[in-house]
Amino acid sequence: MRKTIWNFGCAVLALLSTSSVCAQITDPSELYGTYEFTADVEITEDGQPYADRFASKCEVTIGAHDFRDLTITGLAGGTDVQTANLKNGNIEIFDYNGSSYYLWGEPVLYGNENGESPWGGNQWTIIYTVDPATKNITVADFTAITVNKSWSTDKILAKFTNCKLTFKEAAVITANDVSGDYHFKGEGTMDGSTFPTEFDVTLTTKDETNRAYSVTLDYGEGFKTLELEASFDGSKLTIPFKDAYLNETQTLAICEFQAPSKLEGSIVFNITPSGTAFSLTSGMSISRAEKSGDEVKYSYEQWYMSGAMSKPVADADNFGGTYHVKTNNFYNLLTMGGGTDPYAYEYPEEFDIIVEKDEMTGGYYLTEFMGPEMYANNYGATDCTVEGNTLKIPAGLLLDRVHMSEDRMTFVYHVLYNGVGENSGTIDLTVNEDGTCTMGDFFIYRDTKTYDANWNATSEYSRAAFYGELTVTRADATGIADVKSAAAAPRISVAGGVIYVTGEPTPVKVYNAAGALVFSGTTSAVTGLHKGMYIVKAGDASVKVVL
Repeated sequence: MRKTIWNFGCAVLALLSTSSVCAQITDPSELYGTYEFTADVEITEDGQPYADRFASKCEVTIGAHDFRDLTITGLAGGTDVQTANLKNGNIEIFDYNGSSYYLWGEPVLYGNENGESPWGGNQWTIIYTVDPATKNITVADFTAITVNKSWSTDKILAKFTNCKLTFKEAAVITANDVSGDYHFKGEGTMDGSTFPTEFDVTLTTKDETNRAYSVTLDYGEGFKTLELEASFDGSKLTIPFKDAYLNETQTLAICEFQAPSKLEGSIVFNITPSGTAFSLTSGMSISRAEKSGDEVKYSYEQWYMSGAMSKPVADADNFGGTYHVKTNNFYNLLTMGGGTDPYAYEYPEEFDIIVEKDEMTGGYYLTEFMGPEMYANNYGATDCTVEGNTLKIPAGLLLDRVHMSEDRMTFVYHVLYNGVGENSGTIDLTVNEDGTCTMGDFFIYRDTKTYDANWNATSEYSRAAFYGELTVTRADATGIADVKSAAAAPRISVAGGVIYVTGEPTPVKVYNAAGALVFSGTTSAVTGLHKGMYIVKAGDASVKVVL
């Protein structure tokens, strides 16, 4: 019904005036749904071994993303997910090949129309053009390629031209009612500023769809209370603002994160997995205006690189701390019955788990499991869910990865599986009323990947170890032992093409997707990088980011 009304409205406008056109789409959720992809495909001789991966006609899904506006799944038969933002009514692609770096699976990447790799030193922007009347999308020409070890183009496998996404069916968007009183705490705030780093937010749904909200921002005594509107797509809360002044003299106002003179834009939050809090993904700033004759000068009064708003929660920390785990029923499944482990890997029968509570959201994060490598291998802490007195640790975590051959072409990955040997579900850590702890059984699986000269991989999966009858001792019930406090530990965030590192000053290293070091130094903000994927290391933190 929503689509029909929209198209009918555009048709009426077209009849009224030949110069009238439908307004561009500004809400990403308007594009959520299924599409039919069609294209002319020319497969080269080098691409023949991969021909079954490419599709000239297939179904594509457009949906939501955690910090971008959109995801595009299934383009041209691709198995990974592109991410994109809505810009001036059209789609600007950011993550061309998805999180695996290979849109069609290893070793096949998305390249631009000239067959250039997005990682090999080339920088380009891909725009998909949206017709607001029909929601049909014209996709820029592109190629499928392989790359060499420097991630520059090796071979062009296929060329895609005359590419279109024809709108078929809108997604059914369900949004829970997130009305309530929230408290926002900012992170990465401006040094020396006396402007509040915290404020109260009230959300009130406007109808039964829970898609539109009234928003109140209250900075406390001495500031005007702002009344704004917001849209919610079930995961992303978008609060547009224009001339949102915080005082009667109109010298303080919300501004665009990186432009103190621009008093119009949007504040964007994403709902957390717990459904009780929102994290700030757009960044946010406060501008001060000062008149000098006829000229107005703008400067920053405060900024929030990141932060979160949450409903009031109890102060009790039920799960945060360090847990020492010992197995009383351990099996090295590779050496049982006289077998041998070709890599002679020693699986520990005792190890620590570290759980951290996020004081802003009330959620819990796993930062260590059988060694600190888990944090880096999973691009940061892993979100856990809570059911009663049980913390549920997701299966599928990459615990460790090791180069195991002299030519560095064989890698061994150790992956956490649940107690029945599945890469799904959870491993449950329960804190009992008497303070004792119990934990469910789990397996470790080994994925041995061997790469050939063209970086084609073959994988061999095997059960490596079983951990049962676990004894769990909570070593630190008040916080995390030997880990810096939340205020001191480095936190890595991205906004407006800038990588921000907050916390105590610490050396920062940034690597591009090819593994080349592109920045090294002690800083709180890394600027001047081209669009693409990077690995950021700050202290013990290691996070994958996309600019």
